[in-house]
This record gives sequence, structure tokens and C-alpha cells, in this order.
Amino acid sequence: MNYLKRISVPALLMAWCVYFIISAGSPSKKGNTFVWAVFVLLLIVFAAELYNEFRRAKAEAKEQTDAPKEKKDNTGLIRSGILFGATVLYVVLMQVLGFMISTFAYLVSMFLFLKAKNKLAVAVASVALTALMWFAFDHILGVPLPSGIFM
Repeated sequence: MNYLKRISVPALLMAWCVYFIISAGSPSKKGNTFVWAVFVLLLIVFAAELYNEFRRAKAEAKEQTDAPKEKKDNTGLIRSGILFGATVLYVVLMQVLGFMISTFAYLVSMFLFLKAKNKLAVAVASVALTALMWFAFDHILGVPLPSGIFM
């Protein structure tokens, strides 16, 4: 199964390339020779990648059968879920609290959740990043940011 996960993105990219090359037409069209040459090179690289992934999957399967069973660790999945939930909460609270407050709180909480050691660096980085993003969006790009209930 891990083998399928590792080749799914390259396979989708290869399918897109096949669609592109079909729509580009034959190599006899002016300028298509280079596109076809790159496509053939891409096919060779993709075939080599499939072969390497297949060999790696066989080696991993052999190691798993030889090694004793280990308990599955889901801490990475749980941490990813917490980060995703915090990001969704940040987007929702941005409308209520405004950009400045919600972004500062989000950055501080994420730095601490990701186990930043220096609390002063967390505070300084959060203030600096919030101010930089506000300046970039509001003044340089002209994108209005939510002001929230306090402004």
C-alpha cells in the first residue's frame, strides 16, 4: 500500500503529461520536437522511478516480515489534526477578533505547540510576522484585512 501512495502523484503527473502531449500534436508540428523530446525523457525517468519504488517496496515488505511487529504510532496524525483544527479556528476567529489579534494569538500558540524553547523569541517573532503580514497585505498589496470587533 505504501508503494501505491508513493507512485500516485508521479502517476497523476504522468497522466497529465500524456494528455498534454496528445493535445500538443505530432512532433512534425513546428516547435513540438522539443516537447516530444522532453516527454520521452520524462517517460524514461518515470519508468526508472517506478522500478526503484517497486524494488524499495519489495525490500520494505521483506524487512517487515522479518522484523517483529511494532505498535503503530499515531502522534504525527494527531498533531496534524490539531494543527489543521487550529488553522480552521484561526480563520473563523479572524472575522470576529480581527487580523492583528487572531494572527498574533495563532502564531504564539503554534510556536508553543511546536515546542519552541525561547518564549521571548516566540513573542518577538509573532509580533514581527504579524506586523510584516499586515504591512504587506494592507499597504503593499492593498488587500483589506478583517478589523474585528475591537476596531
